[in-house]
Parts: sequence; structure tokens; C-alpha cells
Amino acid sequence: MNTSTTPKSLSEIDSIIHERKNALMILPERSDTYLDILEELGELYIARFRCLPQSSTDLDEAIDLLREFCRICPPSNRLLLASYKFSGLLEDRACPAYRLKGVIYVEQLLKSPPKSYEDLDESVLIQENALGICPKDHEYYKYILGRLGSALLVGREHKFQRGAQLIKDAIKLYPAGHSQRFILLLNHAEILSTMIAASDTASAQAEIDELIMIYKEIIDDTIGLAESPKPGSTLLVDCGRWLTKLCESPLNCTWRAKDLILVAEKLFKLGQAEEAKLLLARAEVIQDPKPLSSYAMQHDQLDHEYYLSCLKNVPSCNTMIPLKAIYGLSTNMISTNPESAHVPIQTKENLQLLCNGLSNQHDRLAVYLNLSTLYQRQSSLAHHREIQYLNSAIDYQRAALQIITPDHDFYSHLLAQLTNCLAMKFNITDDIIDFKKYVPPKGMMGPYIKGSPWEPTVTPVRIMPSPESNSLSYIESLRKFLNEKRNVLDIRRLVEALYSHCEQFYPKDTIYLSEISELINEAKELDPSIKFQRGLNAASLNLAWYHQSGELKYLKAALNHEPVTVAHIKALYEQYLDSATISDLKLAIKYAQTYEREQATQQFLSMCLLMQYQYGGNVDDLKNALHKGSITESSEAYLCLYQRFGQSEDLAHSLKVVDPETLDYDHNAGYGILRRSITYCEALLEKYNLQNDIELLAQAKNVVQNSKRYSPYPLYPRFLHLEVYDIYGENSTPASIQNKHI
Repeated sequence: MNTSTTPKSLSEIDSIIHERKNALMILPERSDTYLDILEELGELYIARFRCLPQSSTDLDEAIDLLREFCRICPPSNRLLLASYKFSGLLEDRACPAYRLKGVIYVEQLLKSPPKSYEDLDESVLIQENALGICPKDHEYYKYILGRLGSALLVGREHKFQRGAQLIKDAIKLYPAGHSQRFILLLNHAEILSTMIAASDTASAQAEIDELIMIYKEIIDDTIGLAESPKPGSTLLVDCGRWLTKLCESPLNCTWRAKDLILVAEKLFKLGQAEEAKLLLARAEVIQDPKPLSSYAMQHDQLDHEYYLSCLKNVPSCNTMIPLKAIYGLSTNMISTNPESAHVPIQTKENLQLLCNGLSNQHDRLAVYLNLSTLYQRQSSLAHHREIQYLNSAIDYQRAALQIITPDHDFYSHLLAQLTNCLAMKFNITDDIIDFKKYVPPKGMMGPYIKGSPWEPTVTPVRIMPSPESNSLSYIESLRKFLNEKRNVLDIRRLVEALYSHCEQFYPKDTIYLSEISELINEAKELDPSIKFQRGLNAASLNLAWYHQSGELKYLKAALNHEPVTVAHIKALYEQYLDSATISDLKLAIKYAQTYEREQATQQFLSMCLLMQYQYGGNVDDLKNALHKGSITESSEAYLCLYQRFGQSEDLAHSLKVVDPETLDYDHNAGYGILRRSITYCEALLEKYNLQNDIELLAQAKNVVQNSKRYSPYPLYPRFLHLEVYDIYGENSTPASIQNKHI
């Protein structure tokens, strides 16, 4: 806080807030004094919130002020510290009860969702930006790593791999015993547990070893345990559970049984005698698998563990008991013929568990999930087209669906597995009845299956040639004419037709560009003074090569050509998209403003202004883009205005500007119309967010499905973003669309 005296009461805080707000109104935006007062006001509202924590208004005000500060503050140490504070406030608002030492405690949030995913998403974005400007030797670097990694684990997209890696990197920077290190170790243990549980145990030995090492460090940190949300006894039990998994099949690291005994001794010291005896019994079974004695005899729950661990050559006909008599499942899942019932030991163990009778629903669900995964794996390894294993997997998955609840961690995973198995069965049998019985729920993209056999037959109609096919026909006729008689004028005509085709339709291969280069060289040999159409030059060709291949050497070559041309300006814009250097975008805008009379350049200028708005948030850029661009840029500008100010009239204008009747992809799939379809889809999603009308969502989905197959390379990421995160995502929030103006 920049005040000379620290306020001690609410009245004093309110007085200073009133004074600073009056001063803020007369200061120029982005001035140093303006930034000082903006930051100070944020601090004052934070202080007020701490005095009255039951009122969220002050927290909302502080967040809005710091958001504005981070928007206009240039990259600096000051921005870094403000971003760190801002992201912390957003997390406080999103999950107020689940933060420890300034870091999200992951375990609770993986079980119950946060109050606001929007705040978490914004916090992640702010921290990503902060990490980009933070030197690795800065004192805040490790704090940002840990906080960002934890937020990624519980955000809408659950970026487990990257979140876990950031947490690991942060842990390495903290000394042993540090309070932040303790919280990050808890989070890392939780996410490792989740990832191991969702993977094949046989391939997870390194991860389980790492998890056990983390538990040991957590348990040895007595200072951290005193403030831990998890009691030490619970952590010891978890450690013992993972040690048991390491010692049993398929990993069979039986030498780790001594570690089980050490954990049991610590549980005895904490007064957890029952849990300690159970671990000792497990250690005894692992070390010496013979008739049970001592501690093992006292625990009925160890009986099945012991006998299954000793299960070697049990006759298949005895193990493969039809489960129809037990749980009403179909008998086609199991072959009772000892000659054909070749089932791995893991599957036999799980079947034996079911035959023993599991009264606990949770245990039965775990066995169903294990069996479905094992049978699905066996079906994928089969060398012939029998489907008994696949049928077994499907039956167990359906049985699990009778038990599992929609809020269970593995519910969506189970649905995806069942869908894939049904699709695999259809591919083998061509029988669609089974697949039609199961309709993938909302939020599931579903499998890729061959054909659509349940769709009604459509009467063939005459299909008019598209502009792309007309262009190719014209090129082919020019080639034939040129083969008969080669001259400079015909070569130039073919070059210009090929270049126009590449500019308009973005073909997927580079054969046309290679042909253009060869023809230009041939034409220059015949007539060194030949001139091609305006816009067809070395810079534009290099830019076209970059669009096709994505190789930066072509982009650099386009920038190195003199004098400055429209292609040079577009190359600056592309370089900004690649490197996010704002000076490139500003230079592109400066050069584009010199081509005042060219409509195409003005449309490009409008696109640059929209991108500059995304970077700096200056509304003037939006207004300029609105007046200079085509209907595509106008629609995007209106959409940005709506997202900024929330005026429904702007959203209506955005939808009105793009006429859905003109989105005819089969006959006009050019670059401009595809950009219009993206904008139209984003506007529909925003309207769906307002009205919650499922028809709008279906319409947006239809737009993406129809247009994505025509997408050129530069637009494809935007289509994928819409398809994966905003249409098919179960918790889709259209307001989170990142508007990439390409």
C-alpha cells in the first residue's frame, strides 16, 4: 500500500477509497500515478474484505481493480507481483475453503467442483502470462510454478500431465521442511494416485515408487503434519496401501514388504492398532505365502488376498463360474470350457473375488472395472476374430453402470470404454443393434465407426461443381493448352491461376507451389522483363510456402524482401502470431495504414486491429476495426464488444451481420466464409450461454461439423478449439472462447 499511514478502521479505509477514486477520475490512463492509485485501491478493498469477510462485494471490487491494473501495466516486476496477487484473489473467490498457504489443496477439489470455473480459468491464464515474464532466478518463480500447477489439476480441462510437471519443478526449488513444499507434496501425491489408478498397474511401477517416496517425506515432516488437512495416520494407511500394490501381482516387488512393517510400526505408535495389524498380516503373506498364522489369522478380509496370491494352476472350469447365477449377468462373457478359457491370472483373481461374494458396492464396482479393462485388453491382443472377450468386457461395463453414479471419478471413463467396445464389436460383426441401444451421453464425442448404417437413404441429387473444382478445371485446361504451345503469356496465365487457387483454397499439399516456382523460372528465361499480377512476388510466394508447411524459414524469407508489400505486412502479422512480439503487430498496422485505398488491405488492417485489441484491450481498436473491415471483421468486432460490455445489442448485430444462408461450404468454402462460420458459431455459443437453448448448441455444432473439413491450415486450431472445448465439453462455457483472429 502506498499510503503514508496504514488505515486502522473501516471508516478510515472508506475515506481513503473515496479520495483515491476522485483522484483516479482526473488522471490519464496508463500514467504512473494512475497505476499507483489503481494498485492502492485494490489493496484498500482487500483490507476492507479482511475486515468484513462475509461480504464478497469488496473481494469483487479488488479483483476488478487488479484485473484493470494487469491489463494496462507494461511487463515489469510490478506486473509480475500484481499478477501473483490477482491470481490468488481469483482462486480465493473460486474455492475459498480449499487453499492452504496460498496454494489450492487439490484433493478436496477433485471430489467437489469449485464455486467458479471461470475464475479458475482466468487465474490459470494470468499465471501463465506471469510465468512468461518471470526470470527463473526470481523469488516468485517457484511460487508461481506451484500455484499454477495446482490450478491446472482442478481446472475445467484437468491438465494433469502439465500440472504434475510444474508441481515437480516447483518442489525441486523448495528446501526440505518448507511449508510450501509440504502442500505441493500433498498435491503431487494426490494427482499421482489419480493417474496411477487410471493406468495399467504393470506399467506404473516407477510412479508408485515415486508416490511412496513422497509419502515418506510427508510423514517425516512433523511441522507440516501439524497443519496438514490429512492426519498422519491416514497418510500412513495410504502409504501402506500403495506399498501393498507394489508387492502384489503384477509388480511382485516382494522385497518391499519390510517397508510395510516399518509403516505398521509407525501406526502402532499412533494408536492405530487395527490398521497396523492388517499391514503386518499383508507383509507376512507377501514374505512367506503359506497357511496363515499370527496376525493374518485375525483378519477375514485377508483370506481372499492370501488364496488369490497363491492361485497358480487352478483348473479353469472351477474358476470360470458363470456369473449369471451370482449377479444376473449374461453367460456369454465367460467360456466354461477348460480348453478355451485362457485367462490371465489377474482376471482369474478378480473372478474369484466375485465368486466369493462381495457385499460392498464399492468393492464390486472396482472388480467390474478391473474385469472390463482386462477383457478389453485381451480382445485387443486376440489373433482371430472371436469376440468372447469383447462381449465379456461389454457385460462387465454394463454391470458397472448399474452401480456407478454420474459424479464418480471414473463415470465418463467407463462410458467412453463402453462406447469404444460397442464400436469395436460393430466393426467385427457389422451388427448395429447393440450399438443403437447405447446413445453416447452429452459431453462424449463418441467413437469413430465405419459408415452410418442407421441413417435413412437419401435420394441422389445433381451436385453443382464447387468454385474449387471450377478452379481446378480451369488450371487443367491451361496446362493442356500450354503443352501444345509454350509461350510467356500462357505461362503467366497458368502461374496466376495456380497462385489464385492457393490463395483462395489452401490445398493440403505443396505441388501447386512447386509448379509455380518452376513456371516462374521458365518464364523469366524466356522474357527477363516479365511482370506478374500485383501481389504475386517473392515475398508472397514465401508466405504461401509458410502457410502450407509451417516452416519459419519461409516466413523469415518473406520478411527479408524489399520493398514493403502487402505480403510483407501479412508476414509481420504471421510472425506476431508465432512469437507474440507486439512490435511486429504494430509495424503491420503502421504499414497497412499506408494502403488506404485498397479494400483487401483495409480488411487485413481491421483483422490486425482486432488482434491488437486482444493484446491491449483498447476499445478504440475495436471501433476502428468495425468501420474498416468486411462483414467478417464487423461480426468479430461486435462479438468482442459484447464480450467486453455485455450489451445484448452487440451480440444481435454479430449474429445479424453473418447470414447463415450464405454459409454454403460445398459451393463456396473460401477462407473468408470459413472465418465467418467460426464467428457465427462463437456468437451462437454466447447466445446459448444467455438463453440455455439447446437448439442453439445443436446449430453451432452443425456449423462446425459442416465447415471443419474445408478448413485451411491457419484456421484449423480455431475449429478444434470450438469442437473440443466449447461444443462437446460437458461444462462448456462460451465466454471462455479465446478469439484467435487469423
